[in-house]
Amino acid sequence: MTGWDAGAGLALGGKHEFRIFPAGAIMRATVGDLLVVHGAGIRTGVIIGVVGKNGTPPYVVRWLGDGHIAMVTPDQYSRIRPAPGAAP
Repeated sequence: MTGWDAGAGLALGGKHEFRIFPAGAIMRATVGDLLVVHGAGIRTGVIIGVVGKNGTPPYVVRWLGDGHIAMVTPDQYSRIRPAPGAAP
């Protein structure tokens, strides 16, 4: 599994359960994964480079909205989505 989803609600048995990750959880991604950043709006970009070791940030991202390329160190509210068609 790539990435992590702190506070993600999982619908189980008609109830919502929340996954809480321990302090120090490590975000990991591979080239082709999507980075979703929440802020004033939601930005999504394709990870085109992984600068950190073993898939950790920072990432080189091409933003889908405008094609801008930037090096990004995601915050705790950002999400990694596996590359379309990637094995789970």
